[in-house]
Amino acid sequence: MESLGAGGAERVLVNLVNQMDRTKFTPAILTLFEDGVNAAGLADDVKLISPGLRRFRGMKTVLKRLPKKAIYQRYVAPFLTGKYDLIVAYMTGVPTFVVAGADVPKIAWIHGEFFPGRNVKGQKQIYDRYDAVAGVSDHVCETFNRVIRSENRAVTIYNTNDTERIKRLSLEPYTASNDGWQLVSVGCLEKTKGYDRLIAVCGRLKTDGVCFHLRILGEGPERKGLQEQIEKLGLADQITLTGYCQNPFPIVRHADLFVCSSRTEGLSTAVSEAIILGVPVVSTDVSGAKEILGNNNEYGLVTENSEDGLYDGVRTILSDEKLLTHYREKASERAAFFDASHTVKQTEQLFSEVIQSYNEV
Repeated sequence: MESLGAGGAERVLVNLVNQMDRTKFTPAILTLFEDGVNAAGLADDVKLISPGLRRFRGMKTVLKRLPKKAIYQRYVAPFLTGKYDLIVAYMTGVPTFVVAGADVPKIAWIHGEFFPGRNVKGQKQIYDRYDAVAGVSDHVCETFNRVIRSENRAVTIYNTNDTERIKRLSLEPYTASNDGWQLVSVGCLEKTKGYDRLIAVCGRLKTDGVCFHLRILGEGPERKGLQEQIEKLGLADQITLTGYCQNPFPIVRHADLFVCSSRTEGLSTAVSEAIILGVPVVSTDVSGAKEILGNNNEYGLVTENSEDGLYDGVRTILSDEKLLTHYREKASERAAFFDASHTVKQTEQLFSEVIQSYNEV
């Protein structure tokens, strides 16, 4: 990984390695640039390797042009001690480039959908070097297989959630507000999360006379612009940018509604966590949303991926308490979908198959 910073994929990776069968696997994580806040959640027996490499502008462009074996020998090999039977590039981007040159079995993990026209030929050459490709949702895998057309067909392995830990942490003391409907969203403050349009939706809700308070839990480069937008729309009393929260689960559990306003996703960890806590969800139609919430809104409301679609969805659910209650019940029912034992076993099986196949060649 680049780091174990405050992201969903980083949190999911920690969940995964913590729950792997130690009689079969000894996991280690190498973070290329820095540890990050999620490193604190690693089990004591998981080795963490952090060479602390320096990022530089245009790094991905440089890595694309250099021989892949040379990249691996420079950025990964010097920091590994002992023999590793398998290496996983757990995030698209720099990890995918630096692991591509490894001479051991290797797997690429993809967390987002693929679009035509983005150096498809070059990406295919990279992914063809891997022994397998795994994606976090059916939609992510479908776009990869259709666009990249790698020799490796991506297979779906859903994110690993530590459901018992999430539920336990959600019980920590928290005093819920009583200033109207309590809305919450969790994610990095970046353009892809769509918080600019969620704030615009809140402006429309205020005009409609809806009493609510939205808390956005997360930090990121868009904070200044989002805060300026909040003030410009006169929403300082309705929206709080809480910043990074070490334990967001009590706030999420006490919310009336979780909102995912993303423009793109792979499989939203934050939406999964809200469902685990039995909180109704409205999400834009991004990759993985229907796989979590149902193709026909069985377990939550999936809206058109636009400001208008998001507004219609939030306005609809807040205007109908019976619908809100219905989705709270369905969210609790859907929580079983995230049973970690299944995803961990799938992952372990994939690891074993790749190692065995490589050694048989």
